Amino acid sequence: SLIGDMWLAAGLPAEGPGAPGSADVGTLSTSDWRALWEQWQVWLDRLHSGSFAASSDDELTRYSVVWDADSIPHLARTHDSVLHLLDAYYAEMQSEERHARLHQQLLSAVQSLHKKVCSKIRTFEAQLLDVSKVEAVQKTADMITANIYRIPPGASEVECEDWDTGEVVKLALDSTKTAVEISKDMYKRARKLRRASDAVSPLLDAAFEELEYIEQVLDSLQQLKSRTGPEDEKALMEVQEELVSGGGMKPPPPSA
Repeated sequence: SLIGDMWLAAGLPAEGPGAPGSADVGTLSTSDWRALWEQWQVWLDRLHSGSFAASSDDELTRYSVVWDADSIPHLARTHDSVLHLLDAYYAEMQSEERHARLHQQLLSAVQSLHKKVCSKIRTFEAQLLDVSKVEAVQKTADMITANIYRIPPGASEVECEDWDTGEVVKLALDSTKTAVEISKDMYKRARKLRRASDAVSPLLDAAFEELEYIEQVLDSLQQLKSRTGPEDEKALMEVQEELVSGGGMKPPPPSA
């Protein structure tokens, strides 16, 4: 603000009693008021002469057309003219808008990837859960085979001994098939489950690796949410290139 810059140019502390916004101006000394009056004259002279000092801090978050670094140290960046200051200010604003837009696009793409990979993992885990039944299927097939001589055609169940527990168990049977056909089908199913396990396990491992990478990208995007300089925008573009090359998002349209 004009008052704030005038205050700093007068060499007065930015905080404490009497500072801008403070009601306790009674703490200002006569020399303080004189210094403020002198800076007021500087401002009037700028207005009357039309000669302005276009200065800003390095990040263009603070700027002035009245005072420069000689009066306010943080205004260390000098611009050739007010027009150049405005060009730099709006260029920085456009960079921030471009950064925010690209960040949102990347965040949306990575969040979508995260959702897809999590769904993929759940599917693979469910398939492996079915695969875990292979031992039970194999055991049932073995028990039916061992008791084929006791199973008459059209039987819907058979009682036999569980070799692991010694208890008598009742096995359900397909009454439309013979005992040999039933055991053959169950052995076939057991082999199929084993092949599924061999196929799904590496896919699940790869999915977890992909999830780890995506979560690392999400962490990086969180740190790049606010633009602090050109290097942040460059980092976002590198993330974009990785996602495009990996098929995680569509390539950007060509520049006009």
